[in-house]
Amino acid sequence: MRLYGLILPPNRDQQAFVYPAQLVVLLLPFGLIKNVKIATAIWQGFSLICLSWVILLLRESVSPKAPLWCVLIFVFWFYPSLMIFQGQITIIPLISLGSSLVLYVYYRKDLLSGLVLSISVVKPELVLLPIFCLISIAAQQKRYSLWKGFLIGSSGLFGITLLLLGWWVDDWIQSLLRYAGYAKVLWPIGEIWRIHPFLALLTLSILIYLFIRLRREPVYLIAYSVPLGMLLLPQTLLWGLTMLLIPLVVGCGGKRNEAIFVVWLVGWLFLFVRSDVVSWKVQAIIMPLISSLVLFATYVSDVEI
Repeated sequence: MRLYGLILPPNRDQQAFVYPAQLVVLLLPFGLIKNVKIATAIWQGFSLICLSWVILLLRESVSPKAPLWCVLIFVFWFYPSLMIFQGQITIIPLISLGSSLVLYVYYRKDLLSGLVLSISVVKPELVLLPIFCLISIAAQQKRYSLWKGFLIGSSGLFGITLLLLGWWVDDWIQSLLRYAGYAKVLWPIGEIWRIHPFLALLTLSILIYLFIRLRREPVYLIAYSVPLGMLLLPQTLLWGLTMLLIPLVVGCGGKRNEAIFVVWLVGWLFLFVRSDVVSWKVQAIIMPLISSLVLFATYVSDVEI
């Protein structure tokens, strides 16, 4: 079996579990189904329903000006399709972060927003920066109920895992270390630096500029933190790019939403590119970067013009 273009050693577990143990709690109902194929099919159908729901939720709540076609095309996009086909769990942080954003900004249900946000920690590399961004905004606005909800939810999930599995953290860290030894993990900004330091400094300058311009708009800033985190933190396989649906759906509410279609099209074009490590690296850099730029373009058209 190949993982990120590398052959796994024959004595290595081909399906090694390296996620935080909170995932065991969240997926427990599916684990009770004895037939793996049936459980996988149900999970895939559940993922498709959740994907459609969170896209429509974001559109109705934070991007009501977005034409329906503009958001529905992302139900049928390369990366979500790949995620569902592979039966991956990226849908969990996607629906968690998307729902938390709507609950906080639109419904002002801060405690519930924090509770929902705590579920996203099963994919920390995708949500670390958005979580930090959201709780920082809550602190700035003195809406500490979000913090309370996040702490209650996180502590509750962690406590349940301890009851079910005992102290699992040490084994999880060891699994991560073994995983890093045979799996290819990409650090996008580091990869850009390897190409040329000047290119990395230019990219960082652009990212900082976008952050400064978007810092006073909570919805845009939280949406921007998703691709920003993808560029600044180590990432794994391509289905994580499904998280770009959040900034792209938010961007659909701007006047220049035709640029969103370009991102959708670029994503599909990679389907016809040879699947190897180089292609993976290119997508992991290009897709978050152009999503950030398109989000900013829609912000300028929607807010400043």
